[in-house]
Amino acid sequence: VRIPDTVNSLSSKRVLTMEFVDGTKIDNIEEIEKMGLDRTEISERIQRSYFQMVVEDGIFHSDPHPGNIAVEKDGTVIFYDFGMTGRIDKKTRSQIIDLYVAIATDRYEEALDVLIEMKILDPDADKDLMLEAFKLAVKDARGEEIEQRRAEDLIESMEDELYEFPFRLPPDFSMLVRT
Repeated sequence: VRIPDTVNSLSSKRVLTMEFVDGTKIDNIEEIEKMGLDRTEISERIQRSYFQMVVEDGIFHSDPHPGNIAVEKDGTVIFYDFGMTGRIDKKTRSQIIDLYVAIATDRYEEALDVLIEMKILDPDADKDLMLEAFKLAVKDARGEEIEQRRAEDLIESMEDELYEFPFRLPPDFSMLVRT
């Protein structure tokens, strides 16, 4: 991973100027394949980098569009433009790990408890309904098949609950969700 150096003499509180580092934009799949690079490996490196930024460092690049991520010929990932960054405190980082582990090990009730602890899910929400919705959302995120009828039934039963939307996004979390 490479982060271009800041050019302090050309930067200010409102302008971030970084050194020029040539690379192929991450969405230029054709060029990346021509370079003989493994897209899965690059993708995993980006994921590991973000995981480290969020969970270990507590500060992360929060504008990850294809114009801000590139790859060099040797496969080095370049993160451009750190003008927008997010910060996560130590307690929240620990909670993110707990949430990640709970989801990865299919302990969905525990994941909901973490979301409540993080003040993302209203503690008065219908937990059984939220549990069912959460399971479907994780299944969908994993690319697994979701029964259309089951999803429709769940949405129908959630209409009143969703009207009062039991999820809240703490202000310091908005950058992370965007990322």
